[in-house]
Amino acid sequence: MKSLRIFLVLLVVPLLVIGQQRTKDDKRFEEIKAQKVAFITSKLDLSPAEAQEFWPVYNEYSQKKEDIHKERFGQKRKAKPLDVDQLSDEEAARILDEMVADQEKMAAIEKEYSLRFRKLLPVKKVLKLYEAEMEFKKMLLDRIKDHRPERGRP
Repeated sequence: MKSLRIFLVLLVVPLLVIGQQRTKDDKRFEEIKAQKVAFITSKLDLSPAEAQEFWPVYNEYSQKKEDIHKERFGQKRKAKPLDVDQLSDEEAARILDEMVADQEKMAAIEKEYSLRFRKLLPVKKVLKLYEAEMEFKKMLLDRIKDHRPERGRP
């Protein structure tokens, strides 16, 4: 049953992306999202009823977190690297305030959706969700780390 769900997720998600012109990075990001869905699905072992209620809420949660991340880090990519020693105290204070505000927004999202997930799933599955997210991030970071030296090789 689990294998069938994973297969269906891996089959359906890429089909949603077909036909749209996307950059290479966008395609990679969509592939990672599909892998994350399959990973979480396998870890939580959701029933069909649970999955039907869970995924729309989880997608909302992920989008809100992604929006904050893009807002915070998207602007920094466009700007030149930050030289802290060259900042005035006022500029440094503003940047720190923005960082704290972003962390507060993220914490509010975590709190709101933790409560929402608990209404949809048994509390142990909610805990497994957070563990699965951390495990998936670690797996991605390990994969990136393993491939970095190969970039410079012919």
